Amino acid sequence: IAVDSKETAERLQNQEYVEVRFLKNGYSTWASVTSRSDEEGNWFVNLSLSNSMEAFCMDRFVDIVVLTNEEKGLKVPVSSITYGDFFLVPKEYVIEGSNGQPGVLLRVYTANGSQGTQFIPAVPYSETNKEYYLDNSVLRDGEILEKPNSSDQFTLHRKEKLIGVYYINKGYPDFRQVTVNLQNSEYAIIKPNELYGLQEYDYIVLHADSIRLNSYGK
Repeated sequence: IAVDSKETAERLQNQEYVEVRFLKNGYSTWASVTSRSDEEGNWFVNLSLSNSMEAFCMDRFVDIVVLTNEEKGLKVPVSSITYGDFFLVPKEYVIEGSNGQPGVLLRVYTANGSQGTQFIPAVPYSETNKEYYLDNSVLRDGEILEKPNSSDQFTLHRKEKLIGVYYINKGYPDFRQVTVNLQNSEYAIIKPNELYGLQEYDYIVLHADSIRLNSYGK
């Protein structure tokens, strides 16, 4: 396999053996390492194995990942990965409703023009130190949120994208953020067990572009 530099080739060769994962079937094994360069100064490492020939002998090319600690994770098809737009909302505006579900107090007006608030369920999909990412399918740009027990208000306006997949354990698609460690044309290795991410054995949608969410985000 080609590597990016002489230093990378030497580092891998100095390890003598590296763990290799085959993206076709997720199988992992160990390979011995040697390195070489060509006349143009490109560097390569040769991975020598004593198993797995039967599984891949019909494949002209084999996609692999050389694993390091930070590259281990869950394998998902690239076709499952998508992007979602989310409102960034200060954490102090997100409260717990009477049923224990998180949400926000939305400013509303009655038919006679009087002002009030309505609790809108809004599950965070990620967070920073000061803000939550809230689904824009249940909230609208320009709507005003009220801070509990305060006269402070916040106007929804700033959005950011999250990379993720559609999780379907509950029977309907729901967004889950993912962190991609490695990716090729078919598969990505994502960081497992993140707070807002996927767990091992979760079910996800194979083709994210086939999903059309309704006004409730489901």
